[in-house]
Amino acid sequence: MSASVPVSVPISSSSHARQSSEQPDDLDLDSLLNLEDDFYTSGHAQGLQDGLRQSRFESRVFGVEQGFQKGIVIGRLQARAKLWSARLGVPQEKEIHTDAAAEDAQKTLPPLKAQERLQKTLEKHVERLLAYVDPSTLSPANTDDDVAEFDDRLKKALAKVKVIERMIGENEDNHLDTNSGKPAMKMTDF
Repeated sequence: MSASVPVSVPISSSSHARQSSEQPDDLDLDSLLNLEDDFYTSGHAQGLQDGLRQSRFESRVFGVEQGFQKGIVIGRLQARAKLWSARLGVPQEKEIHTDAAAEDAQKTLPPLKAQERLQKTLEKHVERLLAYVDPSTLSPANTDDDVAEFDDRLKKALAKVKVIERMIGENEDNHLDTNSGKPAMKMTDF
């Protein structure tokens, strides 16, 4: 068996020149240096578009949730104001949907009495509370002015509820957080 001997072939300068001339001329090596910046820029632009689209959706959901919570609070305050008004015997405007059960309930409610000197003041507070939570005067529009007015009336109504509760000795803090205006949650609610 014959042993093979490695043969070394010297590379001439002419063959090296041929190899470098075989590289394509359209390969731009400078673009490889900017590759990271290009990916960063395109990723930033895509993330910005996705963020704008998602933020519109999330802001609408947030607005609906906040509006619903405020509506619940106003509804509860209105129900309590009507109940106090019926117990005081303050005449109310007749509602469109009056049924016999509601009229019977008004007849069987215990009267609401405060100290004699405070009775008229209590009636005025209840009437004012009814005016604050009247749904026909609350604007459902979503403009800055309407939302500010709604929030202002809600704060005033919550303050009136505190005053009325103290005058008659009732306390409904377990159902409504009057500091924040949100329904109070308890473990028994679940």
